[in-house]
Amino acid sequence: MTKAETLELLKLIKTYFEHFEFDQTKLDAWARILKPENYEKIEANLIVYVKYNQFPPKVADLIKAKETRTDRSAAIPNVEETHSYLSEMDKAEPTEEEQEQIERHKAEIRKVLGIGDPS
Repeated sequence: MTKAETLELLKLIKTYFEHFEFDQTKLDAWARILKPENYEKIEANLIVYVKYNQFPPKVADLIKAKETRTDRSAAIPNVEETHSYLSEMDKAEPTEEEQEQIERHKAEIRKVLGIGDPS
């Protein structure tokens, strides 16, 4: 980004956040940090930031903008992933300690339900 683009960015921030102030020192500091960045990307990150924040951004907020995910389908496993996960779970044998704990819980449940002697 050029210093002129950084100035435009700071003016935009001032437009969105009325209490945001900047001077030559801030402009120089931001320009140094934003020099390797792409103006369009930083401006787009600012637009996203403005939608969800009530306070002015720090320079890092605009460089490392959080990606918004609208498609949550990637979080849901497909059929193959589900089968793979379940087959792995079937292979896992409980340890001796886990098996003893399971038996104790079963006995406790039978006792509460009154359905017989655990022996």
